[in-house]
Amino acid sequence: MIMNKRFALATAVTIAALSIAPAAANPVTGPIDGLDITQSDSCAGINVTMVVNKVKWDDEVEGTVFTLEKLAGIDLTTTAGWDAVKGMDVDKASAAPKDGQWYATSDASGKAYFSGLPSGAYLVTATIPNDGKHQTPAPFVITLPTGGTDRWNCEPTINAKFKPVAPTTTPTKPEYPPYVPGDNPDPTPRPTDSVQGVRDDPTPPMREDRVLGIRKGLASTGAAVIGVVGAAVALMALGIMLVRRRKNAE
Repeated sequence: MIMNKRFALATAVTIAALSIAPAAANPVTGPIDGLDITQSDSCAGINVTMVVNKVKWDDEVEGTVFTLEKLAGIDLTTTAGWDAVKGMDVDKASAAPKDGQWYATSDASGKAYFSGLPSGAYLVTATIPNDGKHQTPAPFVITLPTGGTDRWNCEPTINAKFKPVAPTTTPTKPEYPPYVPGDNPDPTPRPTDSVQGVRDDPTPPMREDRVLGIRKGLASTGAAVIGVVGAAVALMALGIMLVRRRKNAE
């Protein structure tokens, strides 16, 4: 039973050493406990494989450009060098002086290959095509070589950790259109005031003459009445003249 537990633990550590996922803020070092840091530069050249995995089934993994920038002044064969790495986050690494840059682009399998890198601490960043089909790997700091089960790993494989995607919010639509003061769809409204009895009628009302009882309407009606009265007066005057002539003749 004890042997089985030891075998399972060793297998788990070996798998973790072969494929390392960077932490959110801590530098990626691999398991270094028990290793001799003075031998961390024993690799003739370090080969690194960056792996882009799909998050959604329709993600594209080809075309992501990884950039490795070596941080200047960090010697991993010294305790001071590892102390500097422990306190190194992405912001500090971005502002720190650099000592060389390397680039590699992921292929159709999502892998980007670097070869012949010198020992040291590196800032890893990534750039994706502007097509909306790629996940963006988050930046991180890594030591090369990384730690292994019983020796320094000169050919680590790093699985990219992606930046979190901000949730999208859909603006809520108001149930009714908002009221805008002064916005009246009818330019000439004619409201009826039921309290004061205002008539909503474009035609002026007929006025009633209280003395004569005559309803007066349009101006043409009044003119016609005046004409009739004038004709009657003229006839009366003519009749008076004829009577006077007859009397004079007698």
